[in-house]
Amino acid sequence: MKRKNIHNNNTMIYTREELLSFKNQFTEIPIDFEKIHDIFNKNNIVSKFWKPTDVITSEHDKIKKNSFIILNKLTLENFPKMCNSLVSLLKQTTNEMVCLFIRQMILKCASEKTYNHLYVELYGYLKSELSHFHEHFLETLQNMYESTKEDKVYYKGLLILILNLYKKGIIKEYIIHNCCLKQFFEKKMFEEICLIFTECGKYLDHNNAKQYNHHHYFNILQLEGNNKDNGMRICFKIHDVLELYENNWVHK
Repeated sequence: MKRKNIHNNNTMIYTREELLSFKNQFTEIPIDFEKIHDIFNKNNIVSKFWKPTDVITSEHDKIKKNSFIILNKLTLENFPKMCNSLVSLLKQTTNEMVCLFIRQMILKCASEKTYNHLYVELYGYLKSELSHFHEHFLETLQNMYESTKEDKVYYKGLLILILNLYKKGIIKEYIIHNCCLKQFFEKKMFEEICLIFTECGKYLDHNNAKQYNHHHYFNILQLEGNNKDNGMRICFKIHDVLELYENNWVHK
């Protein structure tokens, strides 16, 4: 796809030279996922992390505390051991407790970007060992994703989880197109759009994707990449995605 300079009387346009002249003055601001508890409290999000107490008053509390401890200890080195411990724990409890555990697991995954891949692998293991875990997990993830869009940090963590699940073949492609990209383009959420294509563009770019109006995505990005109303940072992200698209999703 060749880029074109698209001008509109109602749109302020960046030239390529102008973008390049400013690019080195901007750096990405890293998201501090460690502060997500403070963000939850600030925005009064109901679904906070469960915090263990010294007093265990019921089997319900015992299971919550033990599953919390196991999730906190989860590393690549002890992964098999922790998985077996979780399976043993969850097989002793009810569907309600399994759903509470899934919510806790997704919350931690959304807040711990570095360990996102571990939770995706954990999902795969638990799915194979626990009946109906897959259905409970996807239903809980969908509900959390649709109900917490007011918190951008948390929302981004959930989106990264969804993209990683898609790359593993757990979430179907039509969900990414119909539930994410279509929605984001309608609302002009270009940061989220760029994240999707940066992470998954090479998987989404194929002939069968034409049914999702695939090439229309990049026509829109071509227009919006020079729109000053989007701000310099977003324009850089859009141009980076367009360059990846032109280079068959290979970073130079």
